[in-house]
Amino acid sequence: MTPHNEKPTPHLFVTIAKFLLILLVAVYLLIWIVSPFVVRHFAQAPLQEMGVSLGENSSVRYNPFTSTLTISELQLFDQKNNQALSVEYAEVSIHLHRLLLKQLYVSEFLFEGIEIEIIKDQQNIVVAGVDLSTSPEAEKNAPDVEQEGGDPPVDFTLVIPELTLKRVLFNASVDGTSQTLLLNELLITNTSISQLQQQISLSIQALVNEAPFKFNSDISLQAGVGTIDSAFSLEQLDLQTLSPILVDLGISISGELSAKGNPKVKLTDKNIGVNSEQIVLSITELDLNYAPWIVEGASDVVTIDNLNLTALPNGVIQHLAATVATQLSQGNLGLQTSDNSVVNWGQLNLTSELQLVDMQPSIVIEQINISSLNLSEDRSLTEVAPILSIGQLSVSEVQFSDNHLNVDTVSIAGLKTDINVNPDKSIVSMVDTSALTPEPQDNTTATENATEPSTTSVPTEQTESIPEKSPALTFALGNLLLADAAYIHIKDQSVSPVFEQKITIETLQAGPFDSRDKTLKSPFELIAKDDNYLKIVAKGHAMPFADKLNALFTANISELDLPSVSPYVKDGLGFEMKTGQLDVGVEVTIQDGEIDGETKLFLRGVDMSSADEVEQGTIKEGKAMPLNYALGLLKDDQGNIDLGVPLRGNVAEPSFGVESFLGLVLKKAAMSQAKSYLMTTFVPYASVVSVAISGAEYLLKVKFEPLVFQNGEVALTEENQQYLSELVLLMKDKPELQLKTCAIGTYADLTLPALTVLNADQQAALKAMGSERQNNLKRYLIEQEIASSRVLYCAPELDTAEDAQARIELKTD
Repeated sequence: MTPHNEKPTPHLFVTIAKFLLILLVAVYLLIWIVSPFVVRHFAQAPLQEMGVSLGENSSVRYNPFTSTLTISELQLFDQKNNQALSVEYAEVSIHLHRLLLKQLYVSEFLFEGIEIEIIKDQQNIVVAGVDLSTSPEAEKNAPDVEQEGGDPPVDFTLVIPELTLKRVLFNASVDGTSQTLLLNELLITNTSISQLQQQISLSIQALVNEAPFKFNSDISLQAGVGTIDSAFSLEQLDLQTLSPILVDLGISISGELSAKGNPKVKLTDKNIGVNSEQIVLSITELDLNYAPWIVEGASDVVTIDNLNLTALPNGVIQHLAATVATQLSQGNLGLQTSDNSVVNWGQLNLTSELQLVDMQPSIVIEQINISSLNLSEDRSLTEVAPILSIGQLSVSEVQFSDNHLNVDTVSIAGLKTDINVNPDKSIVSMVDTSALTPEPQDNTTATENATEPSTTSVPTEQTESIPEKSPALTFALGNLLLADAAYIHIKDQSVSPVFEQKITIETLQAGPFDSRDKTLKSPFELIAKDDNYLKIVAKGHAMPFADKLNALFTANISELDLPSVSPYVKDGLGFEMKTGQLDVGVEVTIQDGEIDGETKLFLRGVDMSSADEVEQGTIKEGKAMPLNYALGLLKDDQGNIDLGVPLRGNVAEPSFGVESFLGLVLKKAAMSQAKSYLMTTFVPYASVVSVAISGAEYLLKVKFEPLVFQNGEVALTEENQQYLSELVLLMKDKPELQLKTCAIGTYADLTLPALTVLNADQQAALKAMGSERQNNLKRYLIEQEIASSRVLYCAPELDTAEDAQARIELKTD
């Protein structure tokens, strides 16, 4: 080879470089052109294993010139050919040369128009058509991953100047209910992530079930130490969209939730700190159903100011401090239905200072104000009237620390009580609490549980150790008072006449109380009156937390109208109070549970009649007689009664000298004197009428003696003459008296032995004999000018006693 035929070496290098460049460009062009087909080919098998398939128009293209991955019209379909994932457009670019600097530099990261289907039921979670739940067999067969020692991984840094996600829609079906999350824009800027350092700026604008949600966060961490500054807001989230998720918990909820805040997290080697200037949570039109309870609220706002939280990495709270302001408007707590209202209120406001140090809480509430507080209200009624309503309830200076609750003052204003009893004794607006009554346990199950043999384990050191009991909660109240007059209205339609009373409590004050001080004497005072003349004054003190009750109590009740309370005593005591007033003076000392005192009773113009409204002088067999006579024995010359009743005994079983005032009157002189009077009154009819004391000497009763016949005899004889004469006299003296004649036959009437089973003929004969005796008595009375309508018949009966006597019994009812 000659020298002039040799090519210069530089020219050869240029040629080779050009060739390689052309080849590289060709390869890059080939990759760029065929990448969609290659991706589709090699993606089919793994996608089929995951149970999804790629859409026909899906395109995934890689541009090696710019290291850019471009996705367009990507679709994944599940096994039912339903779209599980779609991506309108995506572009990801990487600067590969930055790998030399140990940086994964993503210059472009953009996804637009993403739609992801999520299905969750009790067994599976399917995301974008891929079942993420792991079967038990797969978990069992999964190989154990052992960490092998070796060189530490290369410290690469991920750098993303800007990451953008636009219009990302998550359609979730959670246990058959639809939930949506639309990320209008997710923007991450200035991202730098390595093993030691993480720097991220995050911004989210989204719709959570169509509720606007915004979130911003700046994260700056160095070796796990740093800060996370965030701010968020959520506006009017429809809680009803979350209600189906809570069905398994027995919760149904509706309303609109809004929230905003700016929490700042500080991470150190020793603890985690959270600070926030303000966090606001608000719910409007709340309707929460957690059977059997119903909770409602028109507008509820909780504001947390100056939150300061410090916790250990394991989650144990070291310190917590915050100011919490609560405003609850138009709230209601109902049982089973919202109309069955246990308690409801117009406005509730409180601001509390909360602290938690070493898991020991401390709470300070300067003031709690509740307006329009109502207890027990049936809202289904046309005229809604709660049993108890309070215009304004104020609780001041509430402190809780060291398991002790201290309240300075409880003030009640605008107290009204309206008790309306229906004729069936049900109380209007009384809350139906049947839902709180536990269902009775099945007897079979209870028996099986009772007879099931028990096993006794051998005590061990662990079982013998008994955990320390936490100290009991203690309570102190400085003062309980009425800020103004309280009104009590009672209307009872279950008694006759209808009872209606209006009472005004002018003064009610009690306190202080302290459960820690057993020797503290807590004074109290009550002053009340009605619309007329009744006045009640009571005062004293008590040591309610002593081991045994100690108290001093004085009370005076003046001009209590007795006819107004008569309906409540006439059935049990047999008397109706027609006129009169009662004054009561009580002085009682209780020392270690023992009662020592006296009650002074002064009855003014008292008069009683029989509870069944029978006027004095009326005779009715077996009924209590009027005792105006007995009361007359105790009246002074002005018609008043002055009594002193000692109070003795124990608070568990008190004894008042005599059982009661009525016991004093009836058991002593009144009963005996009344009996003497009545017996004297009925002397002309002694053969027909007798008077006896019965019921432990509490009742006087009138009894009609029977008209006796000889066995087998049906005609009236001379032996009956005195009885018949006195009976005629009685019926003429008491023209309103109406008698029933009841013939009682015996076995002796038929000359049969006792306990003989009567045949039809014998029964007919006995009945005919009884009817004849009744007819003979009635004819005799008619002959004596007694109206036949005043003498009635009973069906003849048989007395099976061996010593029974044939007779006619007289009854008035």
